[in-house]
Amino acid sequence: MNQWVLKNFKKKTSIKLRVYFPDKRAKVYYSIPDQMGNVSVRGMSWIVHEDFAYMEDRPTFIVTPRSTEPLDPRKAPINALHNAKTFNTAMESKIAYEFLNATRGNPNLLVILMVALLFVVGGFLVYQYQTNQDLMKQITLLNETLSKLMGG
Repeated sequence: MNQWVLKNFKKKTSIKLRVYFPDKRAKVYYSIPDQMGNVSVRGMSWIVHEDFAYMEDRPTFIVTPRSTEPLDPRKAPINALHNAKTFNTAMESKIAYEFLNATRGNPNLLVILMVALLFVVGGFLVYQYQTNQDLMKQITLLNETLSKLMGG
């Protein structure tokens, strides 16, 4: 049956198969199991058990072409050194350590040039502001003089 029809209209009877191929591709297929609990998609067949299902929008199974049964994500091998929370803490502390080490050294030439350029641009802006103030005063004085000459 068409994948789109199974996905959108047969949600109560179809299952989702997440197929992980040996070449690191992953595809999602939708299928309806037969009476024996077997499911076939594109020339590949698996035996599906309720024990291996997890729920998304419908029963979902993780399968691979190398096995005839689905993989159980709840019984994946456990890393004895880390769990997800301690691994995240370790990664964050490593990133902070590397950042502090990178900024601890002597400033390089590029940083010195950027600071010098910042001061030069700042000085130029101050000079232009003061020059424009003098120019505005001269324009105001000229306008007053012209208005007196014109009789206003």
